[in-house]
Amino acid sequence: MDAQTAYLQETKNDRTRKLPLRRDLVEMLRRLPCNSDLVFPVIVKSLRKTWRRICSNAGLTGASELRVHDLRHEAISRVAEAGSNIPGGFSRVDL
Repeated sequence: MDAQTAYLQETKNDRTRKLPLRRDLVEMLRRLPCNSDLVFPVIVKSLRKTWRRICSNAGLTGASELRVHDLRHEAISRVAEAGSNIPGGFSRVDL
């Protein structure tokens, strides 16, 4: 928290990463209940299993399969679109 960075141990390319965090985000994270060294103490295997079950229940399998990354892409697209209505919009860093 003091360094305003996030350490990602598990990434899609198997390389650890450190990401800079905005000051306001760090302040929000400080207000979260803390019972672990992890911000979100979730086991990746459990998250994947839950995601598969959600997609299956929604009929999003096979050719209609939905990946977690698809949600990220959709969210960024919507934020960029919303930013077009704001004077100055959003910078790439903001997105």
